[in-house]
Amino acid sequence: LHLLKEITKDTCEWTRAQCVDLNISGVPASLLNFLAKQQLSKTNKVQENFRRNGLKVDRERVDHLANVMKKRRGEAFLTRVQEEVFERCMTLFGDEGWSLIESPCIDLKMWMKYFPPKKGERSVATGKAVCTVDCSAEQIAAWIMDFCSNERMRTSIEEGQPARIELRNKRKVNEYVTATVKAMPLLLHNREFIARMIWKSEEGKVWIAMESMDEEVDYGVKMKTIRATTIGIYLMEDLLDRSGVSQTKVTMIQRIDVNGVIPTWLVSQKVPYALSVLQQAADYFRQ
Repeated sequence: LHLLKEITKDTCEWTRAQCVDLNISGVPASLLNFLAKQQLSKTNKVQENFRRNGLKVDRERVDHLANVMKKRRGEAFLTRVQEEVFERCMTLFGDEGWSLIESPCIDLKMWMKYFPPKKGERSVATGKAVCTVDCSAEQIAAWIMDFCSNERMRTSIEEGQPARIELRNKRKVNEYVTATVKAMPLLLHNREFIARMIWKSEEGKVWIAMESMDEEVDYGVKMKTIRATTIGIYLMEDLLDRSGVSQTKVTMIQRIDVNGVIPTWLVSQKVPYALSVLQQAADYFRQ
């Protein structure tokens, strides 16, 4: 079975499934797995034959989704489950007690709320970041939703992160499900995050809600991890053009529960890292 699904005018998603009966009994499972991988590896060769510049493909995907968001401005298309996710994520805006922290990113202002856990409690921290990006609200929202773009996958690999994937079988028009495994220092287990990201667009602004969900993911290899959880909200608001350049104010709030106790110094390091995704966006659209 070959299933081809158009993503943009010049990019598509290819799913291939194949069943082979060797008509031989007693073949070891390890040999069957080897033969299956050899057969399916031909798919990679086809992919390489048609591979184009990764950054150009990323931009096409962002522009395509941004146009979809513009066309659906103000439409009430959220499911009841999605509306409930937004309701929970929106409560983050009501939080108080923020402390301004030193931002490692030149374009971002950052705040954090963290109370060192007592005995038996877990480490939970909330971070907030605000910046201005040189693009429309729909473009920055589409960039955030494109979780496994060529550029961001490359960055993840360079940083030594064990896994970063999108569960394509869970994808909807305005909802993506992602899975990541974040590397932790020696003696601490890596943390696994599985979350849905949902967007909705209004006139002059786009929202993205993010919330952990209960899913089991096969990464292809065994990994010893601890399941962590997160909840977050993005607000992208169009600003007045500056010298003909579209600009957007982006506010991001994210709460992280590592499902255990980690040192305070590590929390202070990981929260700004999570928020720094907006710096990547600012650099990507800089004009």
